[in-house]
Amino acid sequence: MDRNAPDRTPPIVFFIGPSGSGKTTMVEKVIARLRREEIKVGVIKRSPIDMHVDTPSADAAQLMEAGANPILLSGDDNLAFIERPFGAVTLPSLIKFFINKADIVLVEGFKDEPLKGFDHFRFFFGPPFPKPEDKTGFIVSAGPTDQTGGKVVFRREQVESIAAFVMRWLAAR
Repeated sequence: MDRNAPDRTPPIVFFIGPSGSGKTTMVEKVIARLRREEIKVGVIKRSPIDMHVDTPSADAAQLMEAGANPILLSGDDNLAFIERPFGAVTLPSLIKFFINKADIVLVEGFKDEPLKGFDHFRFFFGPPFPKPEDKTGFIVSAGPTDQTGGKVVFRREQVESIAAFVMRWLAAR
């Protein structure tokens, strides 16, 4: 990385929809397709449950219990950063982790979090579909799409088309 280069926040693509709508499967397939083009892909996933990276008997859990915060775990070829933030975790604060590290960030969830000042668009898995006045979204559907308000519509099986759409959008940045 060039230390004199300005920080570059990658563009963001959201995958939004109810549980079981196919978001994670689509994200996995889009990641694989983008990686074949050597695009560096970061991911942020909203998890409704308390996540544990380590088991309670492992060193990191013991260090957290002792009061360490944050903790950086390092292996020969990977890192894990664990932090219990003192305030609310916001999407913009999470995106900062990807500055100069990813070409694009795929975000699963965060449907209600505003994201101003970031280059982004959203794929909505539905129904329900977004309101017609929402200009930042595209529909991914498994069923009838007669309530899409004239938005671009992809079928869930059109992974290549969705990945190509993302790549064209990314190339235009």
